[in-house]
Amino acid sequence: MKNFTRSLLLSLSNCCRSTVIALLLFISSATQLSAQSDLCSAAPTLTPGTTCVNTAYTVQAAWGNEIAAPCGLGSSYRDGWYKFTAAHTYTTITASTNRTLALAVYSGTCGALTELSCAQTTGTTSIKLNTVIGTTYFIRLYRANNAQANTMTGNICVSESQYCTPAHTSCNTDYINRVTIGSVSNTTNGCSGSGYTRFTAPKFYGAKGCPINFTVACNPTWDENMAIWIDYNGDKDFADAGEKVYTAPTDLATHNGTFTIPATVADGTYALRVSITYTAATSADGCGSYTYGETEDYTITVGPGVTPSTPVATAASNIQCKNFNANWNQTASATNYFLDVATDAAFTAIVAGYNNLNVGMSNSF
Repeated sequence: MKNFTRSLLLSLSNCCRSTVIALLLFISSATQLSAQSDLCSAAPTLTPGTTCVNTAYTVQAAWGNEIAAPCGLGSSYRDGWYKFTAAHTYTTITASTNRTLALAVYSGTCGALTELSCAQTTGTTSIKLNTVIGTTYFIRLYRANNAQANTMTGNICVSESQYCTPAHTSCNTDYINRVTIGSVSNTTNGCSGSGYTRFTAPKFYGAKGCPINFTVACNPTWDENMAIWIDYNGDKDFADAGEKVYTAPTDLATHNGTFTIPATVADGTYALRVSITYTAATSADGCGSYTYGETEDYTITVGPGVTPSTPVATAASNIQCKNFNANWNQTASATNYFLDVATDAAFTAIVAGYNNLNVGMSNSF
C-alpha cells in the first residue's frame, strides 16, 4: 500500500497530471500484492474464506528454491510461496496449474519448516488439513518438472473445509420420502431437484452406547440401496473409520434398522448423512457420483445413554373378540417402546408378529 499512498499525495498536488501517475502506481502495487514470492520469508498472505476465492499465481522461470523438494521428489526445481493464518479448525488449500505442480503445506518458520502434506497434479488438486486457529502455515507452489525453462501459472485459494456434495444425475423417481431417527422425523415427499439437501431442522438425538432406531422411506415404487454416515471427528468428511454407521444389506423401498453410536464419542452435535442410490452401491465416504438417487444431510446431537425405567402396563381397553388396545405408562428418557403379546402370563407363547414389536413413542397400541 506504500506506492498507493504516494500516488494519492501526488494527485492532491496536481490533479490532472498526477491522476495518470496514481493509476499506474496503484496497478503496480495491486499486482505485487497478489503475486506469490520466490522466498518463504517474503511470502504474501492469503486470507482463508468460507468458500474458495481464487488468486492467480505465477512461478517465474528464473526463480529457484530454498529447501529440499516436497513430496519426496529428488530433483530440485523452482517454487513460489504464500502463507495464511488459520481461521478454521479444518482448512482446504486448492490449486490449479498449467504445468506439473507439487502443492505442499508447512508448519513452523522459514528456515525451520515441517512439511505437513503434499499433492501433485497436472490440473487441480486440494489438500485438507487439521489446522490450529491463529497459527500461520506456509504454502509452497513447486514446479515438479523442468522440461522447459518457462513459467508455471494457475490459481490458488484457502478456504474452510466443506462437506462434499454427492452428484446424483436424477432423483425424479429415486428419492427419499421420510427419514426418522429415534422419535424425530423429517418428511419431504419427493425429489429435491438437485438430488442433495442440507437440512438445519429437524435435529436428531442419539444416546451413546444404545441402539438407535431409524426408518428411511423411499419412493414406494422402487427398491433403493441406502447408507448412513456420522462425522464423529468433525473434519468435514465421512471417510474415517467407523463413520459409515449403517449399510443396507439389500435394496428396499423402506429401510428399518438400528445403529449404535460408540460410547467413546464425545458429547456434541455432528453431521449426519443419509444417501440412497438405485442399483449402485453407496460409496465408502458418502461422496459418490450416481445416476439415480438422493442425499440428505442433517445434524445429530450425541449425549450420554440413560436407561429408562420399565413402563408399567395399565388396563387394556376396547376389548373385543379378536383384538384389544394395550396401554402403559410412559417413562422418562424412553425413545421407543417395544411390545410383546402372548397367550400366557409367562410370555412363553408369543403371538406371531408381536415379539419385541417397535411401537414408537405411543403409550397405546
